[in-house]
Amino acid sequence: MLNACYILHRRAYRETSLLLDVFSYQHGKLSLLAKGAYKAKSAKSAQLQPFQPLLLDWVGGATLKTLSKSEAPRPALQFSGISLYAAMYLNELLYKLLQEEQPMHPLFEAYIWALGALSSGYDVDDSLRRFEVELLRSLGLLPDLYNDWQGNRLEASSTYYLSKDGAFVLSAQTETNAARSKPLLINGADAHRLASILDSPSVFCAEDSSIGERAATFISNSSVKALLRGLIDKALDGKELESRKLVKQFVGHLKN
Repeated sequence: MLNACYILHRRAYRETSLLLDVFSYQHGKLSLLAKGAYKAKSAKSAQLQPFQPLLLDWVGGATLKTLSKSEAPRPALQFSGISLYAAMYLNELLYKLLQEEQPMHPLFEAYIWALGALSSGYDVDDSLRRFEVELLRSLGLLPDLYNDWQGNRLEASSTYYLSKDGAFVLSAQTETNAARSKPLLINGADAHRLASILDSPSVFCAEDSSIGERAATFISNSSVKALLRGLIDKALDGKELESRKLVKQFVGHLKN
């Protein structure tokens, strides 16, 4: 059976083959061996690229499977400028954070949505924040965006910090300790905005062709970005993202 997939990462294996890290709708992330795909002028090598929608089938054991069939139902998505590095960032997050063969259907749909948004010229920051929220939710790392550590509803006008236990605490309650530890801060209104994304799964509908029209307005401010980045960095556990370095280089080049 053919499976909807995207390639997250590929590398040469011996002289003529490729090792592929694939994100599949049905199976999550898995590793495939594409025999002969690294040969010169190989049509399969040109097809097996990141951002190319693919239908794949494979055979083999539990760890490394062998690609048996591949089709490209649609042309590859095209990116330019900062959107290309943003798309690379999505792939690198999935490659480094997902466990093998754990299906995550909502995350797959969010990934397709984000790629389509970036390719269509939709706001880069907004696209990334939406995807990051779904990634953290799928990994079980997103804190309760409605209630604080005591179960009280987050107040829109109040500021909260994220405790080491992963719950929001009103910053005024432990202002001294919060200042010392430089915690991740967010106000209740922004937390509610983040929660609203997860309450509207149609925003990530893979068949939605009117991304800009149907996507609800979302504030990608500095506190939201810092909170999500902090949670992602914690999940990465010290692993560096090459895509972040490329973004910094690209932005620095534009300023020069």
